[in-house]
Amino acid sequence: MFTRAADAARAACPTTHILLHVSGSLSPRETIALCEDLTARHASFDALGVSYYPLWHGSLDRLRTWLTQVGARITQPITIVETAYPWTLASSDDTHNVIGDARALCGVGHNLARLLGGRPEKRLHELPGLRRQRHRQVFG
Repeated sequence: MFTRAADAARAACPTTHILLHVSGSLSPRETIALCEDLTARHASFDALGVSYYPLWHGSLDRLRTWLTQVGARITQPITIVETAYPWTLASSDDTHNVIGDARALCGVGHNLARLLGGRPEKRLHELPGLRRQRHRQVFG
C-alpha cells in the first residue's frame, strides 16, 4: 500500500517528496528494520520523520542516540517532525492542555524535572546542536 500511495503521489506531482513518519517510541533497531523492509519491497521514501515527545519517548540523550544509530544505517535525511513537552500543568489560554492534571502523568514512568535535566530551558539549548549533528551526518 505504501508503494502504491507513493507512486500515485509522484505520478500526480513528480516533484513530490515522500516522508516516512515514525514514532519516537520505536527503537533504532525497529526503525532500521522498517526502513530496510520498505526498501526491499521497492518502496522508496525521501526522508524519515520522527515524532519526539520527551514525556513518552525519553530524554534528549536518548533522542541523540536514536538519531545517531538510525542515521548511520539509512541514507535518507532524518528530521524531527512533531514535538512538544508539557512544561507546566497550568492552562494559560482557552485551548486546555492535553496534560492539565497531575493525575494524567500517572503510569507514564518519567519525572519531568529529571527527564528535562531540571528546568526545560536548561535542555532546550541542546536542540540546535542535535540539528547540527544530524546535518553533519547527512550532508558531511
